[in-house]
Amino acid sequence: MKRTLLSAALLALSLSSFAIDDNRITTMDLNAQQLAYYMAPGWNLGNTMEAGSNTNLDTNKGGLAAETAWQSTKTTQGIIDMVKAQGFKSIRIPCSWVMGHISDAATTQIDAAWMARVKEIVDYAIKADMYVIINDHWDGGWLEDSFKDVSEATVSKNSAKLAVIWKQIAEEFKDYDERLLFAGLNEPAHSSGLAASAYVQALKTYEETFIKTVRATGGNNAKRVLIVQGPATSIDDTYNAFGEMPSDEAEKRLMLEIHSYDPWTFCGLEQDESWGKMQYYWGTDHTLSGAGNRNATSNEKDLLTLFQKMKKYTDAGIPVVMGEYGANHRNVKSIKGQNQKKHDEAVAFWYEKATRYAMECGMIPFAWDLNYTGYPTFSLFDRSKEAVLDWSSSSTNIKVNGALEGIQKGAEAGREGYNKYYAPSSTGIQNVSQEKIPSNEIVYNLQGMKVAEDGIPKNAPKGIYIYKGKKIVQY
Repeated sequence: MKRTLLSAALLALSLSSFAIDDNRITTMDLNAQQLAYYMAPGWNLGNTMEAGSNTNLDTNKGGLAAETAWQSTKTTQGIIDMVKAQGFKSIRIPCSWVMGHISDAATTQIDAAWMARVKEIVDYAIKADMYVIINDHWDGGWLEDSFKDVSEATVSKNSAKLAVIWKQIAEEFKDYDERLLFAGLNEPAHSSGLAASAYVQALKTYEETFIKTVRATGGNNAKRVLIVQGPATSIDDTYNAFGEMPSDEAEKRLMLEIHSYDPWTFCGLEQDESWGKMQYYWGTDHTLSGAGNRNATSNEKDLLTLFQKMKKYTDAGIPVVMGEYGANHRNVKSIKGQNQKKHDEAVAFWYEKATRYAMECGMIPFAWDLNYTGYPTFSLFDRSKEAVLDWSSSSTNIKVNGALEGIQKGAEAGREGYNKYYAPSSTGIQNVSQEKIPSNEIVYNLQGMKVAEDGIPKNAPKGIYIYKGKKIVQY
């Protein structure tokens, strides 16, 4: 029988594996490190609000139809609830603004209907009690592909436009609480031949423009956690060239973003190239005898070594968002000499290790998802059915989505290491016994309800409360 949901046992795993004491408050009181505790693992609403054509730059030709330009399903509350039910804590919503959603090119005015639709989807996620990231994605490449020219005039012009865009977004969402995060860009491309120093200088100018613009709108944006991108969101480039974080007047309110589809020959390559062949098998125990160059030349040890480079930042108290990661699930059963079962297992294994290693290194992983049921695909879900994408429709060997199962196993295994970075005890949340609270002070629970007007009652259950706007622990 065709299955569209995980088995009962696996579903139970998905709900329990990520279970943590969610004592979050929504008063903008948590810094980036404290916020990160609640965010892993994450999921991308890919191919959706970032879709469209770069021929529509600075026009309103994309319209609301852009949401289904690259995939066929309009986002619903049910889809978001389904994602939450599989254990995901956060949603990244890639967004275009300039590409097809500008009602007045002279002022770079964002179309009100498009803004409202983005807001509607954000509200779906908030209603599901998830954290949300919205960004200025590739967006037709107006900025991300502009690094061939980093002259002062060009950077100044682009910065001014970026400021106009982010001022509008920030104003629209300024009253949202700490569950909403902004990411300035997506994958700012490094132009071949451009000196690393010149590229990084231009990139940080754009990032500081984004930060200052958001902060200037005030309200909750003064303390909102913001995300900046490493060079091309490459781990190696970020490690080697990015250096210090951009300046920010708010203390400890920045995260750094990288992406990973490593190794690309296994994870992303869709056809053989002169420089490399598609690889179908990855991992020490998941290669195929006789497959030759279809076996990846790197393995899980290499992936861990790569991810550990981001400890340069996470060890320093700067959370790193792995905003995209994934591995293509391919149809290899019809290729002579190849083994579909072995490939399926290798993909699942990659997701497990990538998720686990990311979390153990203090990174917040967001799986890339295209909502495409053909081959090759990064997809975890069939959004049209509000269901887990069933690999049995293409492979007789695995009856569930191995990628999703890998994420779930990896998150469970990586949680302990992740908590060493972000659990309340490691982020400086104060432990205060009830005797230390003056008897005449008002105490609230995490839902904002008044518990008492004279300190924490002696018989109050152990847990986290709010006193003078700060978390305290009754123990």
